[in-house]
Amino acid sequence: MMMTTISGDAQDGKQLARLAPPPCMFLLGALLALSACQGPPVESAAVASPPKMETPSNEVVLSTETIELARIRSAAVETAQLGETIEVPARIMLDEDRTVRVGSFVEGVIRECCLGVGSAVKKDQVLARLHSHSGHDAESDYLQALAEVQRRVAEREYAEQAHNRASRLHELKAGSLQDLQEASAELERAETAVTHAHAEVQRTEHHLNFLGLPLPDVTAGATPASGSAASENDGDDHDHLIAIRSPQDGTVMERLTSEGAVVTPSDAVYVISDLSRLWAIAQVPERHLRSVRGGMQAELRVEAYPGRVFPARITRIADSLDPESRTVQVRCVVSNPRRELKTEMFATVSIPVGETAPVTAVPLAALQPIDGVDTVFVELSAGRFEARPIAVGRRSATLAEVTGGLDVGERIVVEGAFHVKSEHLKSRMSEE
Repeated sequence: MMMTTISGDAQDGKQLARLAPPPCMFLLGALLALSACQGPPVESAAVASPPKMETPSNEVVLSTETIELARIRSAAVETAQLGETIEVPARIMLDEDRTVRVGSFVEGVIRECCLGVGSAVKKDQVLARLHSHSGHDAESDYLQALAEVQRRVAEREYAEQAHNRASRLHELKAGSLQDLQEASAELERAETAVTHAHAEVQRTEHHLNFLGLPLPDVTAGATPASGSAASENDGDDHDHLIAIRSPQDGTVMERLTSEGAVVTPSDAVYVISDLSRLWAIAQVPERHLRSVRGGMQAELRVEAYPGRVFPARITRIADSLDPESRTVQVRCVVSNPRRELKTEMFATVSIPVGETAPVTAVPLAALQPIDGVDTVFVELSAGRFEARPIAVGRRSATLAEVTGGLDVGERIVVEGAFHVKSEHLKSRMSEE
């Protein structure tokens, strides 16, 4: 029997092999050692960084430089005695008291015209000239009246001679008293006729002046017939055309004629109005009628000039009520020296009707509409503002009553609020 002998080294190796751990244990130990060297797991940078401070959506922060450039100013909210005001719609129209419809005094044909709409005119300025037979008739009447004066003066001279002769004969006892009395009566009739003839001359002369025609040039030896013929021949002459003149300073609003048109005394040729004063016809609801009276001061505003106030005065309250709208027309007179207001503009008329007890009020300039809600910007700290919606009640020309959302003493932006609003809206859009 063969026996295998194992050396001591071999036996030691086998014993170490039995005592050594398996290879997987070495791998697990390496991993554990590596983990121990790395320490606890590190979180991501986003999680580890401190949270970022964000501005609330209803706040806006402005730098000191921006506040100075935009001239933003804040003030504390105070109480004020707010006058109660009625605001009603109105329409601007011509002042009928300063509007004239110019026509012709006689029938005729327009030979010279025409000023266009919008032209400025002065009082007595010629608007048009027309040819009319009435002008020739007036000249003829004047010449006939002059001839009648000459005839009546000749009759008076003859009656004076007859009266003097009858008077001498009566003194010489050669004539009767009856002849003298008849001569005296005839002289009185002749003098009366001369007076009437002179009156007729004055009448025809005034008629020519009324028509704006010059007096005919009556030369020595001229007869009515020759003068009349001369007038007919000069019918187309500029001096024999009847002028239509403007009765006042103003602006041509309508031109209702043209060259060659036939006009009559019932026709309007031009409409001229003084635009330095206009009417605003306001529609006042029936419930406010008791508070409105003639002579009250009012304020007018139009969309063309935001923030502008035009002083007005109530001059007339209509006697009837519109059955459909239940409003009454109230006429206001408004000055328009620079002609900024135009006819047919829509306006808002504010009529103050009294004062109330002190209420919380803010300037109208502080109100900014955001999403259809009246909003003010409350100053939280230097350069930091909060957009706060508030409830607004009555309004006056410069103030608005605050019925909720704001307390007395809080500081709000009273100048430059529109700029703060713009910055607020930009920041809100960037967040979206």
